[in-house]
Amino acid sequence: MRVRQRYASETQLGSSFHHTSRTQKEGAGRGEFDTGARSIYICTQSEPDAFGSDPTRGTGPPHGMCARGSPFLFSALSNMTVLTVCNHKGGTGKTTSVIHIAAALGLSGQQVLVFDLDPQGFLTSTLDVNEPPPEESIAAFFDPDLDPGQIRLHEASGFDLVPSSSTLTRRMRRLNKPTDVLWVREALGELSLDYDLVVFDTAAAVTVYSLNALVACDHVLIPVLPEYQAVIGAEQTFQTAGMVHKKLNPAMQSRLMLFTQVDGRKRVHQTYREYIRGKYGASHVMDTEIRTSTSLTQAHDEGETVFDHDPNARGARDYANAVDELWTRMHSDAGPDEASESVKSDQTPPEPGSSPSDGDGTDSYAPSPPVSSR
Repeated sequence: MRVRQRYASETQLGSSFHHTSRTQKEGAGRGEFDTGARSIYICTQSEPDAFGSDPTRGTGPPHGMCARGSPFLFSALSNMTVLTVCNHKGGTGKTTSVIHIAAALGLSGQQVLVFDLDPQGFLTSTLDVNEPPPEESIAAFFDPDLDPGQIRLHEASGFDLVPSSSTLTRRMRRLNKPTDVLWVREALGELSLDYDLVVFDTAAAVTVYSLNALVACDHVLIPVLPEYQAVIGAEQTFQTAGMVHKKLNPAMQSRLMLFTQVDGRKRVHQTYREYIRGKYGASHVMDTEIRTSTSLTQAHDEGETVFDHDPNARGARDYANAVDELWTRMHSDAGPDEASESVKSDQTPPEPGSSPSDGDGTDSYAPSPPVSSR
């Protein structure tokens, strides 16, 4: 993939234009990059719609984007990893995880692009980015009248962001055909992106947008708060991703769970961590856990990452370790996700109140000394 700087005189889409990578300021120190919005350039190389040649994929999206079966799409995505972060239950640290995974990889020198695919735009607002016009947001992926080549990128702390748009909510009512789960995968195939990792943040629900993200991804990360409702949501998300893998995305490599907001003093947290690890095993549950951290909360309130707020904080160390493990797992030699048979499907999560704790996850502590929340 080639990277080419965009100049003001370039006003039309060309056959060889690619996304403008971050360029270091002249005379600036290491890690300082030019800021501001830029455009993704869409490659004008035309490819036939290959959906007709594959009876398992239907007739393809109405906008006629090239299909996964085309050589052009493979060449566009061959060196880029796509990660979808999702959980059908809200409040599990999903958006926080997306931000810090992207930021940590950006600090390590990786080129990362984040798409906010949540119609409510929590990630966009958390990063203090104003909602752009629909044609400059992720909404351009789902509207045949909009040009994805005009999407504007916003530079965050170590990564680029494609913001969400409230028009996704209205658009969702019209995305009711079976092939409407393919828009994102086909858009990524046409956009010539020069990134090491693309990350999708999704809504806390099963929507056509979250399904689009699952169909387009190589890996799925499910943040899990170790409490009853969040565990139920994580298991449902795991099953949904498994069905997408079997029916629509056989190239999906892994489905991983990441424990977040873990308080080692709470018995209920220990109960559900043991349950998830016992049922899904090491192949589906990350070793690293994200502990509760005051610095993570403060960084969120200030619209920055914990690496900017306090790089020595516990939250920064936890996410750095989690990203190191995640990157290793995503780039291991493992093939497509075939480990579902290792899941102990006969196990069900403990009901609230069935452990020594009261089950509400708020004030039940094991008899261990308090730990610093920094």
